[in-house]
Amino acid sequence: MWNSGVLPEDALRDILMRLHPKQLARLKCVCKSWLSLLSDPLFTTSHHTLRNTLPHNHFTIVRAENHHISSFNTSTAQPLTPLPTPLVGNLVGTCNGLVCLRSFGGKEIVLWNPLTRKYKRVINPIGSNKFVGGKISFSFGFGLDVDGFSFVCLRIVSRRWGDELIADVEIYSTLLDSWRALEGEFRFNLLDYTNCVIVKGVPYWTGIVNNLDKDEDDDGKEVFRKVVLGFDVRKGVFKELEYPQFTCQGGLRDCFVEFEGCLGVIMRRAIEAFNQCVDIWVLDEEESCWVKKFSVGPINVNIAGLVGFSIDKNVLGVDGDGNLFLYDSKTNEIKQVYSDVGNYWYIDIRGYTESLVSVPGMIGIETQEMAVSKMSTDLLRMEVNDFGIESNITTISSV
Repeated sequence: MWNSGVLPEDALRDILMRLHPKQLARLKCVCKSWLSLLSDPLFTTSHHTLRNTLPHNHFTIVRAENHHISSFNTSTAQPLTPLPTPLVGNLVGTCNGLVCLRSFGGKEIVLWNPLTRKYKRVINPIGSNKFVGGKISFSFGFGLDVDGFSFVCLRIVSRRWGDELIADVEIYSTLLDSWRALEGEFRFNLLDYTNCVIVKGVPYWTGIVNNLDKDEDDDGKEVFRKVVLGFDVRKGVFKELEYPQFTCQGGLRDCFVEFEGCLGVIMRRAIEAFNQCVDIWVLDEEESCWVKKFSVGPINVNIAGLVGFSIDKNVLGVDGDGNLFLYDSKTNEIKQVYSDVGNYWYIDIRGYTESLVSVPGMIGIETQEMAVSKMSTDLLRMEVNDFGIESNITTISSV
């Protein structure tokens, strides 16, 4: 018994459910029975679901151009907190408090909980050395498995040889701790090195239907369709969704986001000079159309790009000087949260909520295993060139 009869078990469990994840992490040391409860996937997932509704529990993880990884509270725009990481690389995505990292060369994948400072190195994919020759590129994804407690990692390996494009999809399950190949033809040329957003555990990418499935216009010319792709873990298939086509008032799509449990996209509209409004659009999958929910602004900043949208409707962006800013839509206040974060195209930014969620095989981050952020770009390129893929180390993953 983990309660020892002091309180009714339901009452004690309800109390623990309302505590902050950091407090629960300390309570794991009380006794073995509490450790067992607070490590139970059902409890940790339920606790995260509850905490996820609270704006003050939402954070943003930033990988700057210099490869440093930090976090800050999206509601308060408090100063950034440096995070010790088990790997130098790109942010693939975050889900239920876990962060998926991939090395710049695509050789390594790590699942990491910044709160508990534990991580797991994912075993090498089954098709690591399958493709030889040609122009090889990778894209990665991260999401929830069918049971709602486990996680999946996806790796899409594409090789272009002349006009021919061949792609294989591999899926890793934390439940089985193994990879499997996805059967069937993958017909898309992905535009990002990682999924651009994760919504309710479903990863989404942007891509183009490749020339194996081309359309023709009235003049007989090839038409390549730009699409949004979501991976249905339960069915093991990619679902093709309409790509947003906004033409009103010169609007420009900036980034995909999760908005109230739906796939959304935020875009900016120039009003005059540096004054710009930000519109949030949400995909109505039943009607197969994008619906505009609301606008915020005008924002008097030279916006280089938008990178996020918080649960309390604050806008995250990078200005022309490479500073990360937060626009408070309620007060119209602009807060600078990271000076000189780097070029908009060379950074990764993801939303994140703290939790106790873990996967089997996680270990603590030891001092000697912490990622060395000062690793030179030349060393990173050596990994890329050694694996024979495109050298594009600092390409941003669209948020």
